[in-house]
Amino acid sequence: MPVRVKCPDREEFTQLLNVKLVLHASQSSSSQQQVLTIELTDPDNNPYFLYSLDCSESDFHVLRSEQQFLFDFQMFPSYILQHLEQCHAQTEHKRFICSLQVGLSNEAVFNLVEQN
Repeated sequence: MPVRVKCPDREEFTQLLNVKLVLHASQSSSSQQQVLTIELTDPDNNPYFLYSLDCSESDFHVLRSEQQFLFDFQMFPSYILQHLEQCHAQTEHKRFICSLQVGLSNEAVFNLVEQN
């Protein structure tokens, strides 16, 4: 998957990364809920690179209100997959892009962006 990487100490570049989505159950002391894990890896160029995000059902409710999503958590994995496929399929005039913004202390934010 082509991902536009933005680092504070170098120019923006595009890197081919592997993207893995896993939907699983997570148990806490009070409840059990679904969790979507998104992992980005670069086994060809940097086997030590790993970006991982866990989005639980409760995390999704916050995201849903911020992004004004019109679907529930059960549809979230297919929504992400659909947008990842659009990022991957387009060539010349990309409408959707994947970007990874890396901060000064190596924290990162993964975005699926629709361009106008």
